[in-house]
Amino acid sequence: MRGLIVTIGVIAAGFWFLSLDRPYATEQTWPESYATTSCTDWHSRMSAEQRQAAGADLLEQALSQNGSPVKPRLRQVTDWVEAIDRTCAADPDLTVEDAQVSLTA
Repeated sequence: MRGLIVTIGVIAAGFWFLSLDRPYATEQTWPESYATTSCTDWHSRMSAEQRQAAGADLLEQALSQNGSPVKPRLRQVTDWVEAIDRTCAADPDLTVEDAQVSLTA
């Protein structure tokens, strides 16, 4: 029985790890443009789900400008959202779009 529980745990961990490398599908519910959304909005008005979806949208835009037609992976999106978090924390007067541009410059 103990071996079965360990096996199930290992399988579940493997599926979780593999899910980090799947293309990230998103449904954006934030009603405003990223060009007018401030970093203060990013931290105080947007939910975690909205920030994650926005990060996916923004990263996909950045990748497409570099000629990459692929959808970003979950791990890439999470890293991108964390980078925007740090940029916005350092300069709350930026817009979210400006924060992204500073990351790609």
